[in-house]
Amino acid sequence: MDQYYDTKSAKASLDAIVKERSGLLTGINPNSILSNLNITDINVTETAGPQAWRLTEYNPAEGNMEEIVFKLHGIVCGKMLPPVSKPITTAAMARQRPYIRQAVTVTGLGCDFFESSRRGIEELYILYANNCPVDSLDGWQCGTYENFSSIDSHARYFSRITNNNDGADAVPFNPMVDPDGTLNSMISDGYYHGPENMVEYRSRCIGRDEAVKYTYISPATIRIGDIVELSVTFAVFPCKDKRYKMVPQLRGVLLLNQEARDKATILRMRSRFTPAPTQIVTSKRKPLYTDEEAVEETQRRLAKMNITQ
Repeated sequence: MDQYYDTKSAKASLDAIVKERSGLLTGINPNSILSNLNITDINVTETAGPQAWRLTEYNPAEGNMEEIVFKLHGIVCGKMLPPVSKPITTAAMARQRPYIRQAVTVTGLGCDFFESSRRGIEELYILYANNCPVDSLDGWQCGTYENFSSIDSHARYFSRITNNNDGADAVPFNPMVDPDGTLNSMISDGYYHGPENMVEYRSRCIGRDEAVKYTYISPATIRIGDIVELSVTFAVFPCKDKRYKMVPQLRGVLLLNQEARDKATILRMRSRFTPAPTQIVTSKRKPLYTDEEAVEETQRRLAKMNITQ
């Protein structure tokens, strides 16, 4: 976002969209909205493959506990997204398999709801801290973007095969994520691509008849300045020295509005072209009667007089 991006207009659009989406999501699952949590309905459940602790709630329709997917709205202010292009050599990239990831950072540009979302994450942190050994959970820190709060979430491309995780749930890479097969070529040596590594990329499309569709899009479509809805889960993983860490895991990106970014693109494009100076043509009016004409007429008259004499 630069001087061509209208932050005031984008912030107003974000506020309006959040109100609309919150009303919709409240009817589906009230606890999915980070800015309006009811922490008493959330449970901490230990899972295997890999070992982790996750936030769950009871689903009466299914009769079991399921992980809560939270919704976080904001404006994209940072990203590291697919597609993954083919490098000159995959050897160095393969060594980074435990760490390479797709990530998105969003900000609310000071909107109240975003600050409420930040406080909601801090409540989830406290819930986890109360279920971990005393002072063993590493702190979670909210980021900043131009003096505004920002929140980061990511998903790694690979999971590690362990005694508790044999990789039987492996899934193929989306062609829009790995068009050249670069990531797919690195599935070996105890690494695989599973459900924990998948991120859905969609766009909300509203037709002329007001019908809403969520269509799949390429991650390359999502740019800085877009208004999005992130689907995020929060899990705690064991680390070295009996420490634990809470990780915001990216599950999906829903593109909601890109008008502010599009307008900035047009203004930026126009600024690169200086219009050619217009040549001003000045016309000099000739005198209607000149001394040359008077002299000529005099000479003609004198000549005529000499002939008549």
